[in-house]
Amino acid sequence: MNSQNRHTAKLAAALIGGSAMVTMGALAMAVNQQAVHTDQTELASVGKMTIAATTTASGKADTVEATSFAVPAIKGPAPLPTEEAAAE
Repeated sequence: MNSQNRHTAKLAAALIGGSAMVTMGALAMAVNQQAVHTDQTELASVGKMTIAATTTASGKADTVEATSFAVPAIKGPAPLPTEEAAAE
């Protein structure tokens, strides 16, 4: 194979590879656009957060205030497991 044929083959391979990359990019953008439109319609239909829309699922305002604090059931160090207590 002479130098001219090798150069032509490399150029053809580069053109084919570049065309494949452009095609994959266009397909990825098309799939992404379709997924974005599908997700937005699904979100709006189930009542989740959407842009520039405020809704509540139950229709009631959440006005419950915290009136107590969590208290631990055990005070002090926790007891050892039975295996470790038997080893001592």
